[in-house]
Order: sequence, then C-alpha cells, then structure tokens
Amino acid sequence: MKKNYIKIGIIFFLLSIVIILNIKYNNEEEQIIAEVESNFGTTWVFDTKELRCMSFLKPPTPIIQSCMNKNNHKIISYDYARLFTSTVFFVDNPRKILVIGLGGATIQRAFNAILPRTHIDTVEINDTLPSLVEKYFDYKEDNLNKIIIDDGARFAKNGKEAEYDIILIDAFSADYIPPQMLTDDFMQNVKRMLTENGVVAINTFANSDYTDLEIDLFKRNFDNYFKLLAGSSKVMIAGKNSLPSLAEVSANANLWRFRFIEIGVDQYILLSLFKNLEKQLDN
Repeated sequence: MKKNYIKIGIIFFLLSIVIILNIKYNNEEEQIIAEVESNFGTTWVFDTKELRCMSFLKPPTPIIQSCMNKNNHKIISYDYARLFTSTVFFVDNPRKILVIGLGGATIQRAFNAILPRTHIDTVEINDTLPSLVEKYFDYKEDNLNKIIIDDGARFAKNGKEAEYDIILIDAFSADYIPPQMLTDDFMQNVKRMLTENGVVAINTFANSDYTDLEIDLFKRNFDNYFKLLAGSSKVMIAGKNSLPSLAEVSANANLWRFRFIEIGVDQYILLSLFKNLEKQLDN
C-alpha cells in the first residue's frame, strides 16, 4: 500500500512539472509587447516563436488580425493574404491599388514585394494603427505608400472615378466586416473607383452567417466573380467588367512566379483553386 502511495505521489509530482512547463511555454509563445488604446478599443501586439501578431482581443486568442514572419517580413503567413495576391493575375501592370484596412500591413508588404513600383493607398479608420505598424510591423508611408485616416465606406463614397486597378477590402472589427461595407451602395462606390479592367476582392470567413448575404451582394453588383476558399478563409474576386478567361489568368500567373517565391506563395497552388472552379456568373 505504501508503495502505491509513493507511486501516486511521483505521478502527481511529474504532472505538476509538466503543467508548470506548459504554462511557461505558453507564456513564452505569446509574449505581449504592446497594448494600445483607441476609440475603437484595445489593440494588442504579441510575439510567438516565429510570428509577430496583432489582435483586437487580448491574447491568448484564436482571433488574430494579422501576423508577420519575424525572420522574413515578406513571407505571407495566412491563407486570406495568399488569396488576395491572386488579384494580380487579372490586371496587367496595375499602377494603383487601394487597400481598405491596415491591420498589420501584411497585404501592403506583400504587394510592395510583388509590385515595387505600384502606388498603394490604404484607408484605415483607427488613427493609432499607422504608428503601431511602423514600429512593430515594418511598414510606413513613403512616396509610393500612403495611409489615409478615414472610414472606408465614406472614402469610397467620395472617391474618384476609375482611380484604382485593384481594390482589396480587408476591414474587420473584433467581430466581423463592418456592416456598412456589406451594402449595395458601398459596392457600387467601389465599382465606380475601379478602372475599366480593375478588380475588387473582399476577405471574409469561409463559414459565416453572412455567406449568403455576401454572395447575393456580389451577384447584384457584378457580372461575374470568383469565390476562393482556403482553410477558414474565403476571398471573393469580381471585375468592374468581364473577368479574363482561366487561360489568360494562367498565362498571367506564370509571369509572376519569381516574385511570388519572394513572399512564400506558390502561384500554381493558387491557380489550382481557380481551375477547380467554373467562373461563377450572375445566376
């Protein structure tokens, strides 16, 4: 009996060590390095072993706005961002891009690597994010990169006609896309800002209560669109006018293969997502 008690005691001792080590490991894996208050709540920046991340919820949390590879800032870590980069397959030599939503500037850094001579305007409603991103996420304004503090829907309403070749909607609160960006008025304003062969893409969740609303929204406002799925991410891409054929998309993708290597994206995997789809027409 005494031996059994000793064995049980040893087991509990070993379990306690495992628990302590696990707590220490988790703390090391998510080390908060910044916490900034704004009119829109708190933004946290934290480090893991390989990533620097931003969240609007206190870590640890599965809901993360953006992450950057600490060893190579150009490398894309998330599926939605990889899907966004496929928009360059649709537009020849885009000269100007609009991104609605700054986050940790994952999209902006990636497009700077792919298109080093292209102008990128970013609209961000939270005025604390630009300095946070400059300090912790290796992105700041320069002669090609401009950050505009404004509400994305208001900016689109007042935006110039035929201004942008690519528009990327990556705006999230702690919960979901702001409701004013899931309206016909907003989509028509976005469409008006696109050049004749321009495309728009919106980042959403693959499984969400708003999926039917989002699909209906694109059907009403665009002649055709692609819906791309990867993991928990869904990106919808539409053209102001007709989209190119899959053969044209494939040919364009081949032109970008070396630039895509820089950001850790396999363009052939992206292409496979398109080839497994029929072009989704307004039906």
